[in-house]
Amino acid sequence: MQFRFIKFIFTFYLLFLFSYSFGQKEHNIWYFGDKAGIDFNTSPPTPLLDGNNYSTEISAVQSDDNGNLLFYVGVDSLTYFYSTVWDKHHNKMPNGDSIDCNYSVTQGLLILPMDNYGRCFYLFSIGQESIPSSPRAIMTLEYSIIDMTANGGLGTVTQKNKILYGDIV
Repeated sequence: MQFRFIKFIFTFYLLFLFSYSFGQKEHNIWYFGDKAGIDFNTSPPTPLLDGNNYSTEISAVQSDDNGNLLFYVGVDSLTYFYSTVWDKHHNKMPNGDSIDCNYSVTQGLLILPMDNYGRCFYLFSIGQESIPSSPRAIMTLEYSIIDMTANGGLGTVTQKNKILYGDIV
């Protein structure tokens, strides 16, 4: 009987403890089309109007563990077949232009960490390559690598548009 009571108290304590824990804030800032964004680090969330993303569908944002913006990716003009990587000051990252993308893919960009320290990130993109003298195209899955230790901590795209897979559509 006493063991059941101790087990109940222990379980209740763990549930109570975890109910007050908070997740990481790596996705608390969003940037999307028409230079708009939103910051969920505040309550209520704060609208942002300082972005450079003109895209109507594709975008990706990465923040650090504390919710501070590291970089974001999206289309910067009417050239819908390329996206750009911007640093936290909304400047283009070195080598961060001309990332292959397809503006009409809803989830066409994805950022994943390469390590547990937030130093390097993969940027996956869905690209489209035209076939000369053909109405068909090749849809590609590509990756780029962003190194946040370069450029004084503002980041640099060290590799870009590396094709992982391609298929004729």
